[in-house]
Amino acid sequence: MCGIAAILKLRNMECSPSVLESMRNTVAHRGPDDAGSVLLKNEGSSWEVVQANEKSWQVGLAFRRLAILDLSPTGHQPMVYQTRYWIIFNGEVYNYIELRDELKKLGRDFHSSSDTEVILASYAEWGTSCFERFRGMWGLLIVDAVRNEAILCRDRMGIKPLYIWQRADLIAVSSEIKQMLEMPGFQPTLNLQAASEFLLTGYEDPLQTFFKEVKPVPAGTWLKINLANLTQSSPESYWHPEKISISIHDKAEAGRLFADKLQESVRLHLRSDVPVGCALSGGLDSTSIAILVDQLQQNSSNELHTFTATFPGTNFDEKEFAEETTKHIHATQHFIAPNPQTFLDDLDRFLWIHDEPVGSLSVYAGYCLARLTRSQRIPVTLNGQGGDEILSGYWQTYFLYLRELFLQGKWSTIATHYIGAMLFSGNSELIRQTPIMLMRYQSRRMPKRQMHSQLMGMPIPQTLNNFSFR
Repeated sequence: MCGIAAILKLRNMECSPSVLESMRNTVAHRGPDDAGSVLLKNEGSSWEVVQANEKSWQVGLAFRRLAILDLSPTGHQPMVYQTRYWIIFNGEVYNYIELRDELKKLGRDFHSSSDTEVILASYAEWGTSCFERFRGMWGLLIVDAVRNEAILCRDRMGIKPLYIWQRADLIAVSSEIKQMLEMPGFQPTLNLQAASEFLLTGYEDPLQTFFKEVKPVPAGTWLKINLANLTQSSPESYWHPEKISISIHDKAEAGRLFADKLQESVRLHLRSDVPVGCALSGGLDSTSIAILVDQLQQNSSNELHTFTATFPGTNFDEKEFAEETTKHIHATQHFIAPNPQTFLDDLDRFLWIHDEPVGSLSVYAGYCLARLTRSQRIPVTLNGQGGDEILSGYWQTYFLYLRELFLQGKWSTIATHYIGAMLFSGNSELIRQTPIMLMRYQSRRMPKRQMHSQLMGMPIPQTLNNFSFR
């Protein structure tokens, strides 16, 4: 991951460049390999780079780099293309090689082997429709010096974060909310609506944050900011999965195509100029990925490292499954055992890293794994995140299926599920999950006004000024 920061301001608004530098340095943990910043000013017919003592600068871009592709200085950011397009970009576009080949045929030149330059060339060639072509994860800001506008965009699933804070004469953009604390005039005020929904349902509205004036760029969208007056366009979606229709009905063919697509995806994700490891839980998703990585790297000199969180003495410890997997692949294993004491020891740093509440303690296990991979100097890891969403592996999905059966009047089919769950060899978890899912469903149906009024009766401070963010 990398870290980005930007300040877009009106010409007559004074803001020290040191604010931008502080925003950048706040997320040094996101990018230990390089740092850069640039100040731009509109000189009438063009935008020019200005020095830090120039008070009337209008655009400040800053970047912290974790080098993955093109480790040379040509991959440095902020990056400019054809003196017109500037970018700060966090993430990776995995199909950049195919895009670069296509762009070369269209007459585009390249001076690096980075995916960042491919993004710029793609935007220069296709405009905002280029985002539809990208396969990857990203949070980015592009400045178009001719159109006098900035483009913000986030990947389809919102894997990479991107936040906006605005006042009349200034807009700040960042990878993490804590960077906004460096902005003059920013007050970290609790968003009661987001907090109430989270406390009562366990879910957070993806269009809000827990901070009243900080907004996320919605996943799968892009928006424009007019640099002359700082007006924002409404977010525009470039991804429409709801329009996809079923075209394959044969189960065997669907399975084969799924396997082919999974292998292709893993192959693209292995594109890296640094070592790539694998987070291995022992479950189906990460095990499949580890095996595919091993197969795809058979002719490579790269050694695969796997990373597993273990929970000794518990019934959800999957260490034995991870060990069984690594018996059949060429990998060096690494284990970490999070426990209550390490959690308490790490609590302050854990909260500081995440900015907002997390959904479960599994996030802490991921935090420990990330720290372990960094200690082994493996900058990139693949994992099985997203597999449950694709293959309907959550209880919520199961109960949606049961709900459909109920609406269709297929009560006998529902009965067979519950009778089977009560048998000795059945999945008794279905019985335990039923009241939990019903409570969640009722909570989600509760009007937001009612949730808000319930929270107002709780002893929770509306302002967070006394909270330690450091």
